[in-house]
Amino acid sequence: MQFAAAAQIAAHIWETSTTGYANLTGTMGHRLHTATPAGIAATVWNTAKAAHTTAGTFGALLDAPVSGRLPHVAGSGPVAFTYSLTSQSDNSPIEGVEVVVTDDITGYHVVAEAVTAGNGSCVFNLSPGTYYFWRHKPGWSFVDPDTQTVNA
Repeated sequence: MQFAAAAQIAAHIWETSTTGYANLTGTMGHRLHTATPAGIAATVWNTAKAAHTTAGTFGALLDAPVSGRLPHVAGSGPVAFTYSLTSQSDNSPIEGVEVVVTDDITGYHVVAEAVTAGNGSCVFNLSPGTYYFWRHKPGWSFVDPDTQTVNA
C-alpha cells in the first residue's frame, strides 16, 4: 500500500478556493486562508507524535490508526459500567482490547471508547439503555457486536 505524501494531502485539503475562506470571519478557514500546502504539511507532519493525543482533535484521530491508540472517550453518562473480557479457553483476562461502544446496531454512532487494562476490564460512563460493544485486538477473534444493557 502506498501512502500519499504530506504535501499531497495538504494540497488536496486546501485546493478549495481560499477566497471563500477569507470572507468567513471567525472560522478556522479565515484564520488559515493564507497558509500554503507546504506550510501546513510542515506544521502538521513535523509535530512530535506525542503531541497528537488530545481526544477530539484531528491529530488524535489521524494518529489512532497509525499508533494503534484510540482517542479514549469513556462516555458522558451517569452510570459507571464495567466491561470485562476473558479468554474462552482458560478464562484469563484479555488485556489491550480496543472496545468501541455504540448505541446503534450498525456501529456508526460511537458513544465511548477504551482499551482493556491488565485485568481485562474497562469502565464506561453510560446512560441507561442498550449498547453494542465492538472489540478488536490483533490475533484475537470476537463475535461483534456484544449487546449489553446498562441499568440505572
